[in-house]
Amino acid sequence: MMSGPDPVRAVRDIQRLSLFPIVFSVGPVMSAALGDSYGEQCSSVMSAAEALLQEQSTQGKCSGEDRRLTLLAALTLPLRACRDDSNPKPKQRLSAPSCIILNALKWKRKDEECVTALHAAAPQLLQCYHQLQSAPGLSEGQTEGNRELRVKLGRLLCELGKLGLVQQGLSLAPLLTLPEAAPLGIDSAVAAAEQSEACSASPQPSAGSTAEARTEVYRTLQSAVEAFGLQDCWKTKLLLSGKEVMGMLGIQGKQVGKVRDQLADWQLAHPQASAQECKEWLEANKETVLAHANAALDALEK
Repeated sequence: MMSGPDPVRAVRDIQRLSLFPIVFSVGPVMSAALGDSYGEQCSSVMSAAEALLQEQSTQGKCSGEDRRLTLLAALTLPLRACRDDSNPKPKQRLSAPSCIILNALKWKRKDEECVTALHAAAPQLLQCYHQLQSAPGLSEGQTEGNRELRVKLGRLLCELGKLGLVQQGLSLAPLLTLPEAAPLGIDSAVAAAEQSEACSASPQPSAGSTAEARTEVYRTLQSAVEAFGLQDCWKTKLLLSGKEVMGMLGIQGKQVGKVRDQLADWQLAHPQASAQECKEWLEANKETVLAHANAALDALEK
């Protein structure tokens, strides 16, 4: 369906025939929370995604696989916060998008993982856009005073880039400004607050749902990637190997990974630094780095 010539029309037809809750079934628990009309919001967001992708295709920035995953992520975007927590086994508790992809559409686990990653990254990318609006001198190419923003954006791009999802993520973030993208199946006050925050990031808050506004969000994010020099940042190797970190700090196991996460952030903040400078920084800050690594591990276990 998503790879066909007109997936938006196909989904619209499914919605018109009142078949959306059947084709894109989410199970009894989440169906009770969502009702029978969630297809209208989902198809509206998907339609907006298709319009944005058509513009990108004229610039050669949208492949067939990019389009397929972006449309799937857009279709399920309003359902991102709805979950079935009734299963006694936490690892088997699914969100509505995961249920649709794995159980209703019978797509691969990788597709579900990609959509989950896109839904997690989109709000953070939109926050980056909001920060870019007030970043001093960035429009003139002055990136030195925006180190924290470079790290935040770079970290997101690294997470998406490893999955081949950078373009899809940049395309999905602007869709959050749509009223139809408000999260369904959760407390209405929480949903309203989240949507209000998303709409405030629009370059035209009074018309945040316009195609022009969404295109502007996409272009600003794309320009920031280039201004910060973050193209292919996920391919950059860390200056220090895991073995070097173990030798310097006397640690092993999962601690090493959490320390290397911090080294990755340091490199994003200091793109011209050498391995020696990295070693000096780690040596000078090893107590703080280890404390952060242990805190991150403790948070994972909770």
